[in-house]
Amino acid sequence: MAEGKNKIVVYRDWLNNFEDLTDEELGKLMRHFFEYVNDLDPVLDDRLLKLVWKPIETTLKRDLKRWEDKSEKNRASALMRWDKKNANASERIKRNAKNADSDSDSDSDSDNDKDNIKYSQNVLQTFDDCLKLFDNHLHPKTKKQSDNWKDTIDKLNRIEKIPFENILDIVRKTREDPFWSKNFLSLTKLRKKDSDGVLYVVKFNEQIKSNAKNKRTNSSKQAVSDERLAEIYSKVFADKKE
Repeated sequence: MAEGKNKIVVYRDWLNNFEDLTDEELGKLMRHFFEYVNDLDPVLDDRLLKLVWKPIETTLKRDLKRWEDKSEKNRASALMRWDKKNANASERIKRNAKNADSDSDSDSDSDNDKDNIKYSQNVLQTFDDCLKLFDNHLHPKTKKQSDNWKDTIDKLNRIEKIPFENILDIVRKTREDPFWSKNFLSLTKLRKKDSDGVLYVVKFNEQIKSNAKNKRTNSSKQAVSDERLAEIYSKVFADKKE
């Protein structure tokens, strides 16, 4: 799915496609559906499920194209409004957009040449360590998926300047979080953006810091409580002696 697109439309008439499926087959199809919309590049081996999935996939791609067209129009309108307000700022935005397109083209070329990429030992080691933090069924199933995970680690370090040990720490603590672990199913999500345009690696890191702060606050409150309790006991014993 497109970066920044966090919602999809589910159509009622899809139910007609499921009538002849067993519960087990429907479960496999639903797992494929959610892995597909989360860009996990799932593969269906069952011929029947492929036939059922094809019209759903076509609909999802059609809706995605509509969303992209609408987003492009919104971006163009925003740029026009900004241009009227500040011509100089508009020029900077255009230059940045052009550079972003160049970076995107470079990334695309890089994706096409992934067979020739040799990732650093740090990238490969971090990849192996991160794998251990995900359940087996979430592991990359193809070379392309594995390369996408490694590419994410490489760019987090090279572009976002995040040390490898910090990347691993963010992955570990996010996967341990009861809520976020259910929403963090692929390493590639770290470089995607939420609806506010914030990278998830930043969002996860802020959540980790918030959890640590709350933990320290609770510990501090407990320490004060224990100290007060000790004072009460001391006073009670002192009164008894008198």
